[in-house]
Amino acid sequence: MHIKDRKVWRARAEALAKQKKLIRVQVGQLGITPAFLRATSDVLQKHGLVRVKLGEGCGLDRANAADVLERYLDAVCVHQIGFTITLYRRQGLPRPSNTQPLNEAQREQAAAEAAAAEAEAAAAAAEAAERRAAKKRAGQQKPQQRPPEFSVL
Repeated sequence: MHIKDRKVWRARAEALAKQKKLIRVQVGQLGITPAFLRATSDVLQKHGLVRVKLGEGCGLDRANAADVLERYLDAVCVHQIGFTITLYRRQGLPRPSNTQPLNEAQREQAAAEAAAAEAEAAAAAAEAAERRAAKKRAGQQKPQQRPPEFSVL
């Protein structure tokens, strides 16, 4: 990409950022994972511009991260500053082959893990509701019983 084109896309990204319309994604402690690449690729496919923030624990420096993201996302780095990289990819381009969706076995495994996590969360919620109900029952008065402050009357 020519330097003039980069300047145009950088200016457009800054304008979107001022309007709070530029999509931001953050690289976490695990670094650049396949899930991160898929999510960022989807954002680039839809919006064309994305700002990537490198988190504290990701262990990557900005220049290397920009090179990796450009290569894997088929995008162009239009701006780098601090721990932030702004990427551009023309809208409508197909998803790069290295970030293809999960295959069938991986989808089934992810669905099974999600179902197990959902069941565990439901069990924890039911247990918490039971504890709240038990606390409420313990604090209630028995029929025909007055509160202690009225027992002297």
